[in-house]
Amino acid sequence: MPKKQSYWIQSGKFTLLERISVLIFGVFTFILLVRILGKEEYGAWMLFISLATLLETARNGFFKNPLIRFSNTENESEKGLIQSTSLVLNFIFSLSISLLLSLIAIPLSEAWQSPSLVQLLYIFIPTSLILALFFHLDYIQRANFQFLGHF
Repeated sequence: MPKKQSYWIQSGKFTLLERISVLIFGVFTFILLVRILGKEEYGAWMLFISLATLLETARNGFFKNPLIRFSNTENESEKGLIQSTSLVLNFIFSLSISLLLSLIAIPLSEAWQSPSLVQLLYIFIPTSLILALFFHLDYIQRANFQFLGHF
């Protein structure tokens, strides 16, 4: 088997393993949460997960896709500039989202009648800043076709 074909088969295996592990952990987490949390707390968790998913989808659209695309179309001298610009913009996005969430956490929890949502959002604020660096490094690995590190 040619080396290039072997590389893509290995990458496909790692991607498949990653997707299977996400599915297994997701089902396990769901079962655990349903058994531990009451209706009110589980509802707050679902509201939080929905909001966090929307924010992370925006992050992927603004930073992951362009970083991967432009890292592979530009020459080597431009890659460093693209990556550092993406990191700075990613942190600015995280800071903006953190500021916005800190301002709307209480009104949002009152509007959704979910008092425990405030606590989840306040935990998400510093986590979002940490995840900015983590996701940036993940995007760079994906742009360089290194799928083992992601798995």
